[in-house]
Amino acid sequence: MNQVECEFISRKFEDLRLKNGSDENDLLWSIQKEGILQPLGCVLEAGGAVVLLDGFKRFRSALKLRIPTVPIACLGVDEVQAVCELLYRSSAKTLNILEQAAFCDHLHLHHKIGVLAIADRLKKSPAWVSVRLGMLNDMSPEIKQSIFQGRFPVRSYMYTIKPFTRVNKVPRRDLDEFVRCVGGKALSTRDIERLAVGFFQGGDNLKTQIKDGNIPWTLKQLKASRVLMESGELNDVERKFFRDLEVLRQCIHGLILSTADPKIKDTAFFEKARSVIGGIFEQIVPLEIFFGRAA
Repeated sequence: MNQVECEFISRKFEDLRLKNGSDENDLLWSIQKEGILQPLGCVLEAGGAVVLLDGFKRFRSALKLRIPTVPIACLGVDEVQAVCELLYRSSAKTLNILEQAAFCDHLHLHHKIGVLAIADRLKKSPAWVSVRLGMLNDMSPEIKQSIFQGRFPVRSYMYTIKPFTRVNKVPRRDLDEFVRCVGGKALSTRDIERLAVGFFQGGDNLKTQIKDGNIPWTLKQLKASRVLMESGELNDVERKFFRDLEVLRQCIHGLILSTADPKIKDTAFFEKARSVIGGIFEQIVPLEIFFGRAA
Protein backbone atom coordinates (compact mmCIF):
# COMPACT_ATOMS: atom_id res chain seq x y z
CA MET A 1 0.00 0.00 0.00
CA ASN A 2 1.39 3.38 -1.07
CA GLN A 3 0.34 6.98 -0.70
CA VAL A 4 -0.24 8.78 -4.03
CA GLU A 5 -1.05 12.41 -4.70
CA CYS A 6 -4.66 12.83 -5.86
CA GLU A 7 -3.69 14.99 -8.84
CA PHE A 8 -1.80 12.08 -10.42
CA ILE A 9 -4.73 9.61 -10.31
CA SER A 10 -6.73 8.95 -13.50
CA ARG A 11 -10.51 8.48 -13.26
CA LYS A 12 -11.11 7.07 -16.75
CA PHE A 13 -13.26 4.21 -15.36
CA GLU A 14 -15.49 6.48 -13.27
CA ASP A 15 -18.41 6.20 -15.69
CA LEU A 16 -18.47 2.42 -15.13
CA ARG A 17 -19.25 2.86 -11.43
CA LEU A 18 -22.62 3.83 -9.97
CA LYS A 19 -22.99 7.00 -7.93
CA ASN A 20 -25.05 7.19 -4.74
CA GLY A 21 -25.31 10.61 -3.16
CA SER A 22 -26.60 9.38 0.20
CA ASP A 23 -23.85 6.78 0.65
CA GLU A 24 -21.24 9.28 -0.46
CA ASN A 25 -22.39 11.87 2.08
CA ASP A 26 -22.15 9.29 4.87
CA LEU A 27 -18.68 8.30 3.69
CA LEU A 28 -17.58 11.93 3.52
CA TRP A 29 -18.53 12.41 7.17
CA SER A 30 -16.69 9.20 8.14
CA ILE A 31 -13.52 10.17 6.25
CA GLN A 32 -13.59 13.65 7.76
CA LYS A 33 -13.64 12.05 11.19
CA GLU A 34 -11.36 9.02 10.76
CA GLY A 35 -9.57 9.42 7.41
CA ILE A 36 -9.44 6.89 4.57
CA LEU A 37 -9.14 3.47 6.19
CA GLN A 38 -9.28 1.24 3.08
CA PRO A 39 -6.87 1.73 0.16
CA LEU A 40 -8.20 2.57 -3.30
CA GLY A 41 -7.87 -0.18 -5.91
CA CYS A 42 -5.70 0.93 -8.83
CA VAL A 43 -3.57 -0.28 -11.71
CA LEU A 44 -0.28 1.23 -12.83
CA GLU A 45 -0.16 1.83 -16.59
CA ALA A 46 3.02 1.37 -18.64
CA GLY A 47 3.68 5.11 -18.64
CA GLY A 48 3.46 5.27 -14.86
CA ALA A 49 -0.08 6.67 -14.63
CA VAL A 50 -2.17 5.50 -11.68
CA VAL A 51 -5.64 4.47 -12.90
CA LEU A 52 -8.43 4.18 -10.35
CA LEU A 53 -10.74 1.13 -10.55
CA ASP A 54 -12.22 0.88 -7.08
CA GLY A 55 -12.83 3.53 -4.43
CA PHE A 56 -14.33 6.41 -6.40
CA LYS A 57 -16.54 7.52 -3.50
CA ARG A 58 -13.49 7.65 -1.23
CA PHE A 59 -11.53 9.52 -3.88
CA ARG A 60 -14.25 12.15 -4.47
CA SER A 61 -14.60 12.58 -0.72
CA ALA A 62 -10.84 13.16 -0.46
CA LEU A 63 -11.05 15.83 -3.15
CA LYS A 64 -13.93 17.58 -1.38
CA LEU A 65 -12.01 17.53 1.90
CA ARG A 66 -8.83 18.75 0.14
CA ILE A 67 -6.88 15.68 1.26
CA PRO A 68 -3.70 15.78 -0.87
CA THR A 69 -2.78 12.07 -0.89
CA VAL A 70 -4.71 8.80 -0.69
CA PRO A 71 -3.62 5.20 0.01
CA ILE A 72 -3.72 2.86 -2.99
CA ALA A 73 -3.31 -0.87 -3.55
CA CYS A 74 -2.35 -2.31 -6.94
CA LEU A 75 -4.91 -4.83 -8.27
CA GLY A 76 -2.75 -6.19 -11.09
CA VAL A 77 0.29 -5.77 -13.31
CA ASP A 78 -1.84 -4.54 -16.20
CA GLU A 79 -5.38 -3.33 -16.90
CA VAL A 80 -6.79 -6.73 -17.84
CA GLN A 81 -5.44 -8.43 -14.74
CA ALA A 82 -6.61 -5.58 -12.51
CA VAL A 83 -10.15 -5.56 -13.93
CA CYS A 84 -10.35 -9.36 -13.62
CA GLU A 85 -9.12 -9.16 -10.03
CA LEU A 86 -11.77 -6.54 -9.23
CA LEU A 87 -14.50 -8.71 -10.77
CA TYR A 88 -13.16 -11.85 -9.08
CA ARG A 89 -13.33 -10.19 -5.66
CA SER A 90 -16.71 -8.59 -6.35
CA SER A 91 -19.94 -9.30 -4.53
CA ALA A 92 -23.37 -7.71 -4.52
CA LYS A 93 -22.05 -5.22 -1.95
CA THR A 94 -18.88 -4.20 -3.81
CA LEU A 95 -20.02 -4.23 -7.45
CA ASN A 96 -23.61 -3.95 -8.63
CA ILE A 97 -24.60 -6.31 -11.45
CA LEU A 98 -24.59 -3.37 -13.90
CA GLU A 99 -21.07 -2.45 -12.80
CA GLN A 100 -20.04 -6.05 -13.34
CA ALA A 101 -21.66 -5.87 -16.77
CA ALA A 102 -19.78 -2.68 -17.60
CA PHE A 103 -16.39 -4.21 -16.74
CA CYS A 104 -17.22 -7.46 -18.57
CA ASP A 105 -18.14 -5.40 -21.62
CA HIS A 106 -14.82 -3.55 -21.30
CA LEU A 107 -12.85 -6.81 -21.29
CA HIS A 108 -14.86 -8.23 -24.17
CA LEU A 109 -15.09 -5.18 -26.45
CA HIS A 110 -11.94 -3.22 -25.64
CA HIS A 111 -9.52 -6.08 -24.98
CA LYS A 112 -11.22 -8.62 -27.30
CA ILE A 113 -11.40 -11.36 -24.66
CA GLY A 114 -14.01 -14.06 -25.32
CA VAL A 115 -16.72 -15.34 -22.99
CA LEU A 116 -14.91 -18.58 -22.08
CA ALA A 117 -11.63 -16.78 -21.41
CA ILE A 118 -13.33 -14.20 -19.16
CA ALA A 119 -15.19 -16.97 -17.30
CA ASP A 120 -11.93 -18.88 -16.79
CA ARG A 121 -10.12 -15.81 -15.44
CA LEU A 122 -12.95 -14.96 -13.04
CA LYS A 123 -13.60 -18.58 -11.99
CA LYS A 124 -17.21 -18.06 -13.03
CA SER A 125 -19.48 -20.00 -15.36
CA PRO A 126 -19.82 -18.90 -19.01
CA ALA A 127 -23.51 -18.27 -18.27
CA TRP A 128 -22.53 -15.76 -15.54
CA VAL A 129 -20.46 -13.84 -18.07
CA SER A 130 -23.01 -14.12 -20.88
CA VAL A 131 -25.79 -12.69 -18.72
CA ARG A 132 -23.69 -9.60 -18.07
CA LEU A 133 -22.26 -9.16 -21.55
CA GLY A 134 -24.58 -7.01 -23.58
CA MET A 135 -26.78 -6.12 -20.57
CA LEU A 136 -25.97 -2.45 -21.06
CA ASN A 137 -26.73 -2.67 -24.78
CA ASP A 138 -30.41 -2.93 -23.88
CA MET A 139 -30.22 0.56 -22.36
CA SER A 140 -30.40 3.78 -24.26
CA PRO A 141 -27.52 6.20 -23.55
CA GLU A 142 -29.96 8.44 -21.64
CA ILE A 143 -31.14 5.68 -19.30
CA LYS A 144 -27.60 4.41 -18.79
CA GLN A 145 -26.43 7.90 -17.83
CA SER A 146 -29.36 8.39 -15.43
CA ILE A 147 -28.63 5.10 -13.66
CA PHE A 148 -24.86 5.47 -13.40
CA GLN A 149 -25.17 9.10 -12.28
CA GLY A 150 -27.49 7.96 -9.47
CA ARG A 151 -30.61 9.77 -10.73
CA PHE A 152 -32.60 6.56 -11.29
CA PRO A 153 -32.46 3.45 -9.05
CA VAL A 154 -30.92 0.29 -10.51
CA ARG A 155 -33.57 -1.84 -8.83
CA SER A 156 -36.38 0.13 -10.49
CA TYR A 157 -34.78 -0.38 -13.89
CA MET A 158 -34.17 -4.11 -13.41
CA TYR A 159 -37.49 -5.09 -11.84
CA THR A 160 -39.95 -2.40 -12.95
CA ILE A 161 -38.87 -0.70 -16.18
CA LYS A 162 -37.11 -3.50 -18.04
CA PRO A 163 -40.07 -5.95 -17.80
CA PHE A 164 -42.26 -3.42 -19.66
CA THR A 165 -40.07 -3.82 -22.77
CA ARG A 166 -40.25 -7.60 -22.56
CA VAL A 167 -43.88 -8.15 -21.54
CA ASN A 168 -45.72 -5.01 -22.66
CA LYS A 169 -43.54 -4.22 -25.71
CA VAL A 170 -43.15 -0.59 -24.64
CA PRO A 171 -41.00 1.39 -27.14
CA ARG A 172 -37.59 2.52 -25.91
CA ARG A 173 -38.46 6.18 -26.47
CA ASP A 174 -41.29 5.84 -23.93
CA LEU A 175 -38.87 4.33 -21.40
CA ASP A 176 -36.49 7.24 -21.97
CA GLU A 177 -39.33 9.71 -21.45
CA PHE A 178 -40.48 8.03 -18.23
CA VAL A 179 -36.97 7.97 -16.76
CA ARG A 180 -36.55 11.62 -17.77
CA CYS A 181 -39.80 12.52 -15.99
CA VAL A 182 -39.21 10.73 -12.67
CA GLY A 183 -35.41 10.54 -12.44
CA GLY A 184 -33.59 12.67 -9.89
CA LYS A 185 -36.69 13.29 -7.74
CA ALA A 186 -35.65 11.08 -4.80
CA LEU A 187 -38.68 8.82 -5.25
CA SER A 188 -38.89 5.44 -3.57
CA THR A 189 -38.79 2.33 -5.73
CA ARG A 190 -42.41 1.68 -4.71
CA ASP A 191 -43.52 5.11 -5.92
CA ILE A 192 -41.60 4.64 -9.17
CA GLU A 193 -43.41 1.33 -9.66
CA ARG A 194 -46.78 3.04 -9.13
CA LEU A 195 -45.89 5.81 -11.56
CA ALA A 196 -44.68 3.30 -14.16
CA VAL A 197 -48.03 1.50 -14.07
CA GLY A 198 -49.81 4.83 -14.44
CA PHE A 199 -47.50 6.02 -17.23
CA PHE A 200 -47.55 2.85 -19.33
CA GLN A 201 -50.98 1.43 -18.51
CA GLY A 202 -53.03 4.23 -16.98
CA GLY A 203 -54.14 6.05 -20.12
CA ASP A 204 -53.36 9.44 -21.61
CA ASN A 205 -54.54 11.50 -18.63
CA LEU A 206 -52.12 9.96 -16.11
CA LYS A 207 -49.32 9.91 -18.67
CA THR A 208 -49.83 13.61 -19.38
CA GLN A 209 -49.85 14.46 -15.66
CA ILE A 210 -46.52 12.66 -15.17
CA LYS A 211 -45.00 14.32 -18.25
CA ASP A 212 -46.16 17.72 -16.96
CA GLY A 213 -44.37 17.10 -13.67
CA ASN A 214 -47.49 16.65 -11.52
CA ILE A 215 -45.89 13.73 -9.67
CA PRO A 216 -47.44 14.31 -6.17
CA TRP A 217 -50.97 14.60 -7.61
CA THR A 218 -50.52 11.49 -9.74
CA LEU A 219 -49.16 9.44 -6.85
CA LYS A 220 -52.09 10.55 -4.70
CA GLN A 221 -54.56 9.37 -7.36
CA LEU A 222 -52.77 6.07 -7.88
CA LYS A 223 -52.50 5.38 -4.16
CA ALA A 224 -56.15 6.25 -3.56
CA SER A 225 -57.24 3.91 -6.33
CA ARG A 226 -55.08 1.10 -4.96
CA VAL A 227 -56.24 1.65 -1.38
CA LEU A 228 -59.87 1.53 -2.51
CA MET A 229 -59.30 -1.76 -4.34
CA GLU A 230 -57.51 -3.35 -1.39
CA SER A 231 -59.67 -1.97 1.41
CA GLY A 232 -62.61 -3.67 3.00
CA GLU A 233 -64.92 -0.95 1.67
CA LEU A 234 -65.57 -2.99 -1.48
CA ASN A 235 -67.06 -6.46 -1.51
CA ASP A 236 -65.92 -9.18 -3.94
CA VAL A 237 -68.51 -8.26 -6.57
CA GLU A 238 -67.56 -4.56 -6.45
CA ARG A 239 -63.83 -5.34 -6.73
CA LYS A 240 -64.49 -7.58 -9.76
CA PHE A 241 -66.59 -4.81 -11.28
CA PHE A 242 -63.70 -2.35 -10.95
CA ARG A 243 -61.24 -4.82 -12.46
CA ASP A 244 -63.56 -5.40 -15.41
CA LEU A 245 -63.98 -1.65 -15.86
CA GLU A 246 -60.20 -1.24 -15.91
CA VAL A 247 -59.87 -3.96 -18.57
CA LEU A 248 -62.61 -2.26 -20.61
CA ARG A 249 -60.88 1.11 -20.29
CA GLN A 250 -57.57 -0.31 -21.44
CA CYS A 251 -59.24 -2.06 -24.40
CA ILE A 252 -60.95 1.16 -25.47
CA HIS A 253 -57.67 3.05 -25.15
CA GLY A 254 -55.96 0.45 -27.35
CA LEU A 255 -58.71 0.65 -29.96
CA ILE A 256 -58.44 4.44 -30.09
CA LEU A 257 -54.69 4.20 -30.67
CA SER A 258 -55.19 1.63 -33.44
CA THR A 259 -57.40 4.03 -35.41
CA ALA A 260 -54.24 5.92 -36.35
CA ASP A 261 -53.00 2.90 -38.34
CA PRO A 262 -53.14 3.76 -42.09
CA LYS A 263 -53.95 0.11 -42.84
CA ILE A 264 -57.48 0.76 -41.53
CA LYS A 265 -59.16 2.04 -44.71
CA ASP A 266 -61.59 -0.62 -46.02
CA THR A 267 -65.18 0.68 -46.43
CA ALA A 268 -66.72 -2.62 -45.39
CA PHE A 269 -64.59 -2.58 -42.24
CA PHE A 270 -65.86 0.90 -41.30
CA GLU A 271 -69.48 -0.14 -41.79
CA LYS A 272 -69.06 -3.26 -39.68
CA ALA A 273 -67.14 -1.33 -36.96
CA ARG A 274 -69.86 1.36 -36.78
CA SER A 275 -72.47 -1.36 -36.30
CA VAL A 276 -70.53 -3.04 -33.49
CA ILE A 277 -69.74 0.27 -31.76
CA GLY A 278 -73.42 1.23 -31.95
CA GLY A 279 -74.28 -2.04 -30.22
CA ILE A 280 -71.70 -1.33 -27.51
CA PHE A 281 -73.23 2.10 -26.90
CA GLU A 282 -76.63 0.50 -26.50
CA GLN A 283 -75.21 -1.93 -23.92
CA ILE A 284 -73.61 0.92 -21.96
CA VAL A 285 -76.95 2.76 -21.56
CA PRO A 286 -78.15 0.45 -18.74
CA LEU A 287 -74.92 1.17 -16.87
CA GLU A 288 -75.45 4.90 -17.27
CA ILE A 289 -79.00 4.56 -16.01
CA PHE A 290 -77.92 2.42 -13.04
CA PHE A 291 -75.14 4.73 -11.90
CA GLY A 292 -77.25 7.78 -12.57
CA ARG A 293 -79.87 6.31 -10.22
CA ALA A 294 -77.18 5.32 -7.66
CA ALA A 295 -75.84 8.88 -7.61
